[in-house]
Amino acid sequence: MVGYSREEHYTKPKNVREFLEIVLHKENGAVRFYKDMLKYSFAQDKSIAELINKLKGLEEMHVKMVEKKIAEID
Repeated sequence: MVGYSREEHYTKPKNVREFLEIVLHKENGAVRFYKDMLKYSFAQDKSIAELINKLKGLEEMHVKMVEKKIAEID
């Protein structure tokens, strides 16, 4: 069984930009998580690998959306 545990603490964001930077950090972390999962042997199962790739793609879309929102603020 693969174990996964991650606890993070954040200070209260001062504004929308800081909030979006926290969101971006979490979304990039999710992309890294799915990339790491593809390295494990259980990802050799085609159906699991396909699901991981789909979820990774969704997170990559979230990253682009958040980056766009940050660019709109600047």
